Amino acid sequence: MSAKSQPNDTSSPLSAWTQRVTEIPERGLEASYLASAEQRAEVSKALGLLGCEKLAVKYRIQAISGGRYRLIGNFTAIVSQACVITLAPVVSEVAETFDEEFWPPELVPMPKGGVADEQEVFAAGAAPEVIHQGHIEVGRIVFEQLATALDPYPRAEGATFAGSNAGVKRDLADNPFAALQRLKDKP
Repeated sequence: MSAKSQPNDTSSPLSAWTQRVTEIPERGLEASYLASAEQRAEVSKALGLLGCEKLAVKYRIQAISGGRYRLIGNFTAIVSQACVITLAPVVSEVAETFDEEFWPPELVPMPKGGVADEQEVFAAGAAPEVIHQGHIEVGRIVFEQLATALDPYPRAEGATFAGSNAGVKRDLADNPFAALQRLKDKP
């Protein structure tokens, strides 16, 4: 695994975590990775988490053909998010799998003009990832999968929302249409 920073390092806190394709044996590569405290802090900040206590990843990279590779793996993370109602910490375990193909840039189909419109992207299905400067961006894939797996509305146990107007009687005389109603009712 290469620890060198790549040009795409701005995309996620784990972007420096890459695998050089020239270091992948013919039989494939199996690896595990445990994010450091510094990386977990960066992930927490980037995703708006209160904390990330653990981020453990197991994966396999296998050559397919023609310079293409397949990355298959899973991760487990223990994260702390703020409850959307009470703001109390909500600790949860997130476990996900991922399966991505990486292709050399020259093999990745690009639409005319170099930019795909939304319909082309969705019609084509899952597009392969690009091998950037001979590196497979394992960390970026893990970061993106974690971001999409998080509960968007974490709720602490027993937290209930009491801010609704349901059941509250409103004084109808205070609304802007009450004056119009009075004018209408005048003889």
